[in-house]
Amino acid sequence: MKGQPDVKDLTMDTGVQQMLEKAREEGIETAFDRAAKMTQCGFGSQGVCCRLCLEGPCRIAPKGKGPQRGVCGADADTIVARNLYQHVMQGTSSHVEHAREIVHALIETIEGHAPYQIQGTDKLKCLAQV
Repeated sequence: MKGQPDVKDLTMDTGVQQMLEKAREEGIETAFDRAAKMTQCGFGSQGVCCRLCLEGPCRIAPKGKGPQRGVCGADADTIVARNLYQHVMQGTSSHVEHAREIVHALIETIEGHAPYQIQGTDKLKCLAQV
């Protein structure tokens, strides 16, 4: 489609580039297309919009022209840190179950209750120290 950015400007992953080219050829809209159509408010794009309680959303003006603290007293730094923390925790929590299953498999293997064998014990010990 005309006017779209080069796929190499959207991602460095060659597999995703190929997928985007194919989607464009077939007229399929992607997340990249939808994101380009979005307009985000300046507060959200700077990370200074807080929606953690029912009193908000609180929008902090980091340049000093407007509210400097939310209803709870959080300043721009606190709100940005909270938002980052929330995003990290949401991403992590969706994958922690995989790690738990790996630990269970290792324990069962060590106890001889699994059909696996630990090979390369030096590598395992090295990884365990990280």
